[in-house]
Amino acid sequence: MKSLLALAFAIAASAALAQYPDHPIKAVVPFPAGGGTDVFARLVSERLGKALGQPVVIENRGGADGNIGMESVAKAPPDGYTMLFNSSAATVNPVMYSKLRFEPARDLRPVAVLCEYYNLVVVNAEKVPAKTLADFVALLRANPGKYNFASNGARLGIELFKLETGTDVTIVPYRGAADAITGLLRGDADFMIVNAPGIMPHVASGKLRALASTGPRRDPELPEVPTTAEAGVPHSRTAVSSALTSRRPHPARSSPSSTPPSTRSRQHPR
Repeated sequence: MKSLLALAFAIAASAALAQYPDHPIKAVVPFPAGGGTDVFARLVSERLGKALGQPVVIENRGGADGNIGMESVAKAPPDGYTMLFNSSAATVNPVMYSKLRFEPARDLRPVAVLCEYYNLVVVNAEKVPAKTLADFVALLRANPGKYNFASNGARLGIELFKLETGTDVTIVPYRGAADAITGLLRGDADFMIVNAPGIMPHVASGKLRALASTGPRRDPELPEVPTTAEAGVPHSRTAVSSALTSRRPHPARSSPSSTPPSTRSRQHPR
């Protein structure tokens, strides 16, 4: 958190004479409220708003694996007053979707990479008897198609897991991580691969059981939980990055009012 505070104050200090911002900034989270990206965005926006002297207001625009929210920012005026808190969707979705109505690399300007975190393989503790990932894989292999996976969008993680473990599960789609976690807690699904920040309280309560972390090393908050590599599934390593981006002006469309240099300097200090 100290690094986030440092980022906010560095942005503020980089252009002390700039007039930007002179009114509140909208920050779009392209996922429903309650997920990991949303939680992290609210923490950062509060501190960023204090540093910049204007509120940073979160607007959740979930749907289509984040494409709806990203498109809204891609088509917003490039004046620095519409920002995007995003996850890895900006890099993954252009590969997953053949017909996007925007191009992240063309339409969005990177401002800062805020953090990188890893996923946890978690199960409903009441429904799934497995205590280790190896036991869970054995259970899935013995019961193809029986167990339900709560999907919160892009399915790269579970497809990689299925391919490596030789298992077959039923995919239950949800609009976002918060809805998927609710379904998992309710028992509509049996397991999930989800970013750690959004799931920790439920693991701590015992309602969900963490079987493995997809990172290169154990999560410091769950040191007893092995990595997928330690648990015998070495290639199911996935990471999620969180970044702050804004609308990139198009040279052909730019006007004297498009994202002034002073605005860009406050967004991204050099």
